[in-house]
Amino acid sequence: MRADRLPEAEASRPFSLEVVTEQTLRAAPQARLDDVLRAQVAGFSLFRRSSSRVANPTTQGVTLRNFGPSGAGRTLVLLDGIPLNDPFAGYVQWNQVPPSSLDQVLVTPGGGAGLFGNAALAGTIYLRTRSAQEDAASVQVQLGNAETYGGSIAGTLVRNPVTLSLFAEAFSTGGYP
Repeated sequence: MRADRLPEAEASRPFSLEVVTEQTLRAAPQARLDDVLRAQVAGFSLFRRSSSRVANPTTQGVTLRNFGPSGAGRTLVLLDGIPLNDPFAGYVQWNQVPPSSLDQVLVTPGGGAGLFGNAALAGTIYLRTRSAQEDAASVQVQLGNAETYGGSIAGTLVRNPVTLSLFAEAFSTGGYP
């Protein structure tokens, strides 16, 4: 049973749950997932407080609820139930998850040992990818000054019993990222 599917009523839950929807992810001016979460989720912070676009992944330890951020991540990040945290240091390589591939992000600040184990000391970020039920495609283009451009492509091809999904993104700048 997944944490977001518990049969309890919302008012009786012993934890809070913040949901970042697909519409919010698409409308956000930030291009990277960690930047979107920093803007949308209260208490979200990274060790060096720098975007994953310019920082080394080993400084991307994430924490929630203002636990002191450090290189060792104190928040468990899951992609469809699979941990994305480095097993040794706990950091997350945010560039592995294009926001265009996600349906929603579920954020549970605070300890989650009851559901997810000891890796969820400061909370849990559950990334849910889009479900592939029908053919779909999307393209997003970003343009800026200082020779800055970026884009992402998302596509799904459904041919029962096989489904193929492709998500890709690119970014380049001649100035400061």
